[in-house]
Amino acid sequence: MRFRLLPLLLLPSLLGCPADEAVIEVSPASVDFGDVEIWSTSSQAVEVTNSGGAVTTVVFQLAGDGPFDVALAGALEIQPDDARIILVESTPQTAGTTTDVLRLLWGEQSLEIPLSVNGIEGGDDVDGDGFSSPDDCDDEDPDINPDATEVCDGVDNNCSGVIDDDADVDGDGSYACADCADDDADNAPDNDEVCDGADNNCDDVIDEGFDEDDDGVSTCDTEPDCNDENAAVFPGATEVCNGIDEDCDTEIDEDFLGPTDDVDGDGDPFCTDCDDEDDEAFNGGIEICDGKDNNCDSEVDENGVDLDGDSYSTCDDCDDGNGAINPGAVEICENGVDEDCTGEADDGCSVDADGDGFDFPADCNDADDTVYPGAPDVCDGTDDNDCDSVTDPSEADDDTDGQSECDGDCDDAEIAVYTGAPDVCDGIDDNDCDTVTDASEADADIDGQSECDGDCDDGDDTVYDGAPELCDAVDDNDCDTVTDSNESDDDTDGQSECDGDCDDTDTDYYDGAPEFCSDGVDFDCDGIDATPCTSCSDALAADATRAGTDAVFTIDSDGAGPLGEVDVWCDMSTLGGGWTLVLRTTPDGLANGALVTDYTTVYGTDAGDPAGSDPVRLSAQHWEAVSPAGDLMSRHDLRKEVDGTSCDPLFFTLSGSFAVDVPGGSGLSYTFSGTDDHGVVNQLASPAVFSSTDEGPRSNCVNVIETAPWFYDLCGRNLPSANYYTSAGEPEPLIRDEVLNGTDAQGFTVDDVCGGDAVDGPATTTYNYENLHEYYVR
Repeated sequence: MRFRLLPLLLLPSLLGCPADEAVIEVSPASVDFGDVEIWSTSSQAVEVTNSGGAVTTVVFQLAGDGPFDVALAGALEIQPDDARIILVESTPQTAGTTTDVLRLLWGEQSLEIPLSVNGIEGGDDVDGDGFSSPDDCDDEDPDINPDATEVCDGVDNNCSGVIDDDADVDGDGSYACADCADDDADNAPDNDEVCDGADNNCDDVIDEGFDEDDDGVSTCDTEPDCNDENAAVFPGATEVCNGIDEDCDTEIDEDFLGPTDDVDGDGDPFCTDCDDEDDEAFNGGIEICDGKDNNCDSEVDENGVDLDGDSYSTCDDCDDGNGAINPGAVEICENGVDEDCTGEADDGCSVDADGDGFDFPADCNDADDTVYPGAPDVCDGTDDNDCDSVTDPSEADDDTDGQSECDGDCDDAEIAVYTGAPDVCDGIDDNDCDTVTDASEADADIDGQSECDGDCDDGDDTVYDGAPELCDAVDDNDCDTVTDSNESDDDTDGQSECDGDCDDTDTDYYDGAPEFCSDGVDFDCDGIDATPCTSCSDALAADATRAGTDAVFTIDSDGAGPLGEVDVWCDMSTLGGGWTLVLRTTPDGLANGALVTDYTTVYGTDAGDPAGSDPVRLSAQHWEAVSPAGDLMSRHDLRKEVDGTSCDPLFFTLSGSFAVDVPGGSGLSYTFSGTDDHGVVNQLASPAVFSSTDEGPRSNCVNVIETAPWFYDLCGRNLPSANYYTSAGEPEPLIRDEVLNGTDAQGFTVDDVCGGDAVDGPATTTYNYENLHEYYVR
């Protein structure tokens, strides 16, 4: 059987505990250890169960200093519908019965478990070692007694009260008898070995585990392994002639530089020297023009340069300062120059060797029969056919543009004109000598501009510099490199103005955009603004994205009826949203005075700005049209007594049906048919009414309205100041205590929303002040 103790504070709620409260139960309800030998320990299990709906932390306390203990390091967290086992222990130290109380505390609640034990004299030598309790500190182990020899095993063998009769000097958890260095907490049997030159784990091996290539030398050694990824490399290894430092002495192949290892004595041993019989060829040598691979890179004379640009380097050219002299040049006769680098000048020359009728030296090139004095200027690649020492006009590049007339330059006086010249805007129609007007100079689309004039598309006559912007699917008619304003989709909603976007600065506007009632604008660009919704619930139903966004909406409560449009505050968050504010009162008594009126005015006149925080009233003519189903919600922000700030809001609702009578001889009547359990309108009246006359407090007026709104005239001004007014006599919202009993429509109590703080009120305790009082219909 479970035993359950409930604090007195919980007795009134025995009929139903809140779902979010922890409920602690224990089994057994009391613990009697019976007869236990003195200095012996007995244990009993106690089950602790949380049958409530909230997680809680239980703390255990013993009332006295008796022989009882709880085998638990600290507090115990128990989840809802979970059970935990604790061990309660008793070690009696004297003969006779001892009692105590074990307290369990959670939150502001507690329960107690009675404890009892009867200590009896011992005397039996259970383990047969010649000693009994209490002298024998472990009467179940014959190796543990006062005469036993203490050994290093982490146990008090001789019952001296000191384990291993030794201390843990360095505090690393290992006693000195087992610690290889009890003055250094970094060295103990359970430590991990690190690379520090010490035996960290007391296994008599230093820095084990730091030799990745298993060559017997680690990175922690006095002479560390300089490459712990290569087992052939470590201090003391045998040097091999391979260009690698095997023995970690920072020298490479130092054992292979003797006379028999470096035959040519150039400092590069035979194993890496590409020619160990030539001291001008070795690794790191400087390449020179000698037909050898001086630097052992498998290339010969690669460093030779061509100083005169004739494609022959200094290694081959006999005069690398003259482009006309190289092994491939044509020998010129009778000039005493060795043009072809054969080592002989004018070799192969003879008198009129070319048979053109002119002998050297009159014939300036006796190897070419087109060259002689007076020869015609022909395009043959020879600069001076007539031997006048002047380049022939057709062969000359007069404008220095890289082409002569022979090369195809159609205007050798203009540097920008030659065959293949780029088409540039320079006023010259044919830069490239193709006999066709250059594309950039031509006006291909006959719009009055060429590309040179600024036409950015000379294939479209609607495109040119300064052209008007058209909706023609051409992004840039005026050639300003910017997409035409009507063609660009400035707000990136997928449409430009040409596509039908009526506001290209806002992504909400475009042809066919979704448009809902009370948007108040023309989102779909059809030239017609969205019509108003009939209520806040209508606005929410039209566009679900409005959920959670409280705001002012324009509505037309009777649609095509005579009431017209009106701005209202919509609560789109509370209890599913869609609530239309019809009344707001604040703690500002003077401002609340704007709501004091008679019933004719309250029916037909709006008051206050719904977007602000001042008192506001929607005229009663809209209420029935906004909410034909009759749902009503009141909001109450209670005022804290400690500092006057607001508690979180409470919300009470009333569902049913209601009617608002048009003012007549007897005044306005606003009546609900539902049961008003929380005094949303009037806890006392049935059916629930705000009021039915313009009379004072003796009729069905504010004195029986539990949460009266302050738009009353004769009613409100005649009420006692202690109940409904501040000391200044100005109207201020209050709410009766009875209305606040239980929970609101969201399941909250006054303590929930006020955090346990007291609620402020006038001298009488019947009413409580509010910082905000609102009515909504839906």
